[in-house]
Amino acid sequence: MNWKHLFLALGILLTGLVQAEELGQEGWSAYRKRFITAEGRVIDTANGNVSHSEGQGYGLLLAEGYGDRETFQRLAVWTIQNLQIRNDALLAWRWNPSVGRGQVDDTNNATDGDILVAWALARAAKTWKVAAYREEARRIATNIRALLVRPSPFGPLLLPGAVGFEKEGVIVINPSYWVFPAFRELNEIDPSPVWEELERSGHRICNYGRYGGWHLPPEWIWVRDAELELPTDVAPVFGYNAIRVPFYLYWAGYTTHPCVLAAKRYSQYASRTGKLSATIDLSTGIAGADPMPQGMQNALRFPIVANPLPNEAEAYYPASISLLVNLVAKNSSQSITTTQEKTFINP
Repeated sequence: MNWKHLFLALGILLTGLVQAEELGQEGWSAYRKRFITAEGRVIDTANGNVSHSEGQGYGLLLAEGYGDRETFQRLAVWTIQNLQIRNDALLAWRWNPSVGRGQVDDTNNATDGDILVAWALARAAKTWKVAAYREEARRIATNIRALLVRPSPFGPLLLPGAVGFEKEGVIVINPSYWVFPAFRELNEIDPSPVWEELERSGHRICNYGRYGGWHLPPEWIWVRDAELELPTDVAPVFGYNAIRVPFYLYWAGYTTHPCVLAAKRYSQYASRTGKLSATIDLSTGIAGADPMPQGMQNALRFPIVANPLPNEAEAYYPASISLLVNLVAKNSSQSITTTQEKTFINP
């Protein structure tokens, strides 16, 4: 069965059904106008207006979360038609409007984008009872398990992409690619013990892989045998990617995980002193010169609460995070007990 054709057929049937939700609806409308094209492409306004699987995933999650079925369908069709062009079900990670008339210019995948898209499709399948969404979510999820998971003493590791992250006895990982709130729902559409094992391994890595005076997670980590190391080829910073680590943990209900508590302490101190920078070097403790955008700040304020609309000057990424924060505030998960958290953290 050709699921791409089903996506197109669904588009004819949908007539812009939007479930009005009081919290965040105005923010979603503004976001949709600023960052989503009529074709269903999410624009990264800070990076040459490219589109990528991460952005499509966030757009899909937000459309489902705010009850916008028509926009969800447009996003889904564009994503499948333009990014699912590999020889597997994974998504090419970047589409560049300045190449040709617009095309993929890097066919490697980005695992967080694959997870976000599969998760959003799984949620939409349940919300709107669409079998095609569920089947596409299942295909992507099974390919993530088959192609992107590697064993380690910490448990299974997620490769950030299919190519380029295994070298000389080292596996390169990005802790923010563990999208904790997604794993349980992906297990529903692709039943496998791997999803719970990934949740456990992520908890361990996010506990042991914290550095600097604030004990924060870095953007990238090298896994060498049973050791976690800060990489030597990139700056060891807590910043744009890494702010998602405590946020995803909190979203999944792990509100007292050591990583969440460390981020909370850092955020509170930096906010009081007016020194909340977009990055902090975990080897030196020196904060970067650029201030942290408001949307990113919102993700580090625990407990999570709803926030005003993102500033119109904010780019795609902090605006996306800000709206996700409001979804979490609206649909906050129940906390997992401390005993369960310890079970997940300890090897």
